[in-house]
Order: sequence, then C-alpha cells, then structure tokens
Amino acid sequence: MKLIQSIKSLRKGSFLRVVISKSVPTLKAYSDIEVVKQTLVTVCSGIEYDNQKGVIEKRESGEAPSENAGLPWGQWVEYPYLIEHKGKAYVRLYLKGVPQVTWKANGQAISKERAIELCGSKAKSSESKPECITVLADNVASAVQKGKELV
Repeated sequence: MKLIQSIKSLRKGSFLRVVISKSVPTLKAYSDIEVVKQTLVTVCSGIEYDNQKGVIEKRESGEAPSENAGLPWGQWVEYPYLIEHKGKAYVRLYLKGVPQVTWKANGQAISKERAIELCGSKAKSSESKPECITVLADNVASAVQKGKELV
C-alpha cells in the first residue's frame, strides 16, 4: 500500500498535510444526492499513543484509564501505522492542527448546515479533539510533506 510505504519512509512523528475525503450517507429523503466531506489537516504518524502529552495528562487526571486497553476494534497489521478491520485497511494518524472541513453535494460546495439537513447527525462533528484518528486508507485522497506529494 503506497500510503503506508510513504508514511513509513518519513521520520517518525514528522508532519504532513492530508486530505481525507469520504462519502456521507444522506437521509432517505435525499437519497438522490451524493454528499462528500473533505477534511484538510496536518497530522503525524508512527508515534506512540501512550507518549502523547494529552494522553499522559488524561491518565494522570483519571479522565482516561491508567493503562492502554488496546484497540477498540481491528488488529494491528503494521504497528503503529496500519490497522485491518473486516478486510479493510485503516491508517492511524495524530492530529497536529485544526482540521479544515468542506462539504459538497453532487460536486457543488455546500455549508455545514446544509450537510446536516441532508445527512442528519452523520454530518455533525464531535466537539472534542481526539488524540488520534483511524482513517480508512482509501479515504486519504492526498498526503503531502514539504511540497512533495506522497499519495
């Protein structure tokens, strides 16, 4: 898989910009419309989840379990990069910037509010910033580091 090979070739923890593009299921009334969420964000990969400042602080405060409980789903194929679940490949990424999200309906730009109208709660985002994200590898449309396209 080119994405994983490219990320593994980088120094662990180095930054890259990724574009994650995924279709979002619409409500039945809008089944004829294709809604796509596109997220542009700076991430890093190949680092240890347990060594992150936010994880350490949450463990110390009791907000998170004192020990890592492992993956909630899937199996590591290439730790700490690639997870497999139900025959699909997922990449583990760590957010290092504020995601910029755009929405499209049938190829035309729409607002987040319109996306929520079309998709309901599936278009709503979490208020908290996760320590890491696990993304379907096929949804990573682009990965760039220092102007060099990796994917």
